[in-house]
Amino acid sequence: MIKFDPPFEERETDDLIIIRKSDNSDWQPEAKEEAKKELFKRGLDELQIDNRYSELEIQFTEILNIEIKLAAEEDYSFLEKIWIIMFWPKEVFHEWSLKRDGYILKAKHRLQLIGIGMIIYILLIISSL
Repeated sequence: MIKFDPPFEERETDDLIIIRKSDNSDWQPEAKEEAKKELFKRGLDELQIDNRYSELEIQFTEILNIEIKLAAEEDYSFLEKIWIIMFWPKEVFHEWSLKRDGYILKAKHRLQLIGIGMIIYILLIISSL
């Protein structure tokens, strides 16, 4: 028998349910079977396991949606905005994946701040001539 760390007897019931219902690519079949045995020891049948797993999926989806919404609305702090404006040549080569990662507002403001930085640099160069 395989030893698991931490032992299944010490794990939370929700953790065991997730192990039991996960894909074979996530957990070894032996681990899934051991989780099933431990859940039965705790007095849960397949219907209860399925119901709780559905509840956990719903909770996970709700939390994920909240995190996606927060990421989409996240913005730079005042100091970060000043940094991007001042050092825009350096910033041009970084963080192009913001929109893809869900930071929609940050991606939009980043482009605006780089543009403002470019305009300020151009004005400084023109005024020094």
